[in-house]
Amino acid sequence: MSLLKNISDSAKAKFQDVLFPTRKDEYWRFADFSAWSVDTLFPYFMCKPVETGGDEAFAELQKDDGAEGTIVLFDGQLLGANVPRGVEVRTMGAAAEVYPDLIEKFHNNNCGKFDLLNATRPDAGIVISVLDGESAKLSLKIISKLSVSISSVLVVLGEGSRLNLTKTNLAFGGCFSDVKCGYELAKDTTLELASQKYSSKHAITYEREDFYLGENSRLIDAAAYACGGSMRSERNFKFNKRDAMADSRAFVLGAGEFTRDIRTSQVHEFAPAKSNLEVRAALDGKANLAFTGLIRVEESAGGTEAYQACRSLMLSDDAKSQASPILEILSNDVACSHGCTVAKPSEEQMFYMAQRGINPETARTLLVRSFAETTFEKLSDRDAVDCILKNIFGE
Repeated sequence: MSLLKNISDSAKAKFQDVLFPTRKDEYWRFADFSAWSVDTLFPYFMCKPVETGGDEAFAELQKDDGAEGTIVLFDGQLLGANVPRGVEVRTMGAAAEVYPDLIEKFHNNNCGKFDLLNATRPDAGIVISVLDGESAKLSLKIISKLSVSISSVLVVLGEGSRLNLTKTNLAFGGCFSDVKCGYELAKDTTLELASQKYSSKHAITYEREDFYLGENSRLIDAAAYACGGSMRSERNFKFNKRDAMADSRAFVLGAGEFTRDIRTSQVHEFAPAKSNLEVRAALDGKANLAFTGLIRVEESAGGTEAYQACRSLMLSDDAKSQASPILEILSNDVACSHGCTVAKPSEEQMFYMAQRGINPETARTLLVRSFAETTFEKLSDRDAVDCILKNIFGE
């Protein structure tokens, strides 16, 4: 426990000196600063009354059917873990004795106010490990209901292991949810990660995910965000060994007047390695997408192949999409590119469906669903994909 106490004490000492996000911080470009200001978050921090409700659409997803492979984390506390052979689940306190270096790296790798906030409670989380050579299929639910809910999850894949993980984040009304996840992929590992995130319009959600890809590791990552309120997602991919590959895609469904804020980084330190990242957003009402993506290739990573794209489908004239792709290339021998597109639903496709008796609302839903489905096309667990799409779009 001394390790966790040292991490907590260090984070608390730094927290008060780190500013809330400002317009001078390039890392928060395009963000809605009113959602992340001290005035907005003060009621949550002080457990004062804030508006609740608005979570009827996803409340059913919090139920635990007790099926094998199910892990439930409730406001940072482990409620249940029915896992198969070859998988171990520990609280952060217990895991500190087994993985001290990884846990110290996980909690001390902070960047900004909300990373530090998470590190002040290093005990509020779990470590999931898949043993060498094992294969597993798991379902993880991260539920946030407290005024300030802090949770952390570290996933460790042993050499030659494989994991299919479905992760569900639920943030209920009146909650500020701060979640941090880390994924350590050893040599010759495969991780297929299917994520879905839902929140009330009266919840504010912050999540950071860090992926460390080992030699000859393979990551297939697909995430869906259907958040009712303000959200920020930071996703970082670090290629620190040769022959690693990552394909990461995200779909954002936005409505109302809130900003969905996504930041990504693909940092290549060794080559050959390949990374592909794509964000797709369907924006209605006065919704706003704020996206900044970084591709950085170090001088030692010649032979890297990296791509990044942001595609927005505008369902309203009042919606806004702001994207900023950034390339920092320190090696000459690379193949790196990026692309951004913004478009409205195709008038020809809408007319085609109208001619076949499909009303405009249904036609638009079909277009948005087909736009979203490509996000999940690389995942092998089709049952998980079908479940996520059903949760977002209904029957």
